[in-house]
Amino acid sequence: MKTEFSACPSPYKIERIGEHSAKISFAENALEIKTETGSRWEADVYELTTAYTTNIEGRIESNYDAWMSRAKDVDAERNAAEPTLEQRVSEIETLVKGTPTYGELLEAVNILLEA
Repeated sequence: MKTEFSACPSPYKIERIGEHSAKISFAENALEIKTETGSRWEADVYELTTAYTTNIEGRIESNYDAWMSRAKDVDAERNAAEPTLEQRVSEIETLVKGTPTYGELLEAVNILLEA
């Protein structure tokens, strides 16, 4: 997912979640975008939640490519499960052609509320 930053993002960031978990955010393809008021950065970010260990930073650094690959896989799985707005609108248009029945309208509303 494209994300904006005020400074160049580090390749990864570890955020501890409670005592036993951590969210690791990986950033790649960072680009500096110059504006009239300064500059900002944009990068592709992939997130992975995993068990927290005291040596997690060393584990990531020693096998960075595998960690990044896993984060990309998790991101792809997450995005594949969620229909896009275009897919949802297309499904509603197909359902509500002509004069819809009350049941078809309720089903269309349910599709919109699934997000």
